[in-house]
Amino acid sequence: MDPYALGQLVVIVTIVALIVWLIVRAVIKVVRFNVIKKKSGAEAAQEFWDAKKKPRNSRR
Repeated sequence: MDPYALGQLVVIVTIVALIVWLIVRAVIKVVRFNVIKKKSGAEAAQEFWDAKKKPRNSRR
């Protein structure tokens, strides 16, 4: 396999891995939200959802 094709393969695999990682993180967050909602109620689940959010500009 020539270096150009190998480089393309590495880039494609990296992009696919990043997309899959983001999807899996989102699914896990939604599943945890639903489990907390079922066990502790909607208010606790909303607190969980809001606690995970980080401020965009944390330097200010």
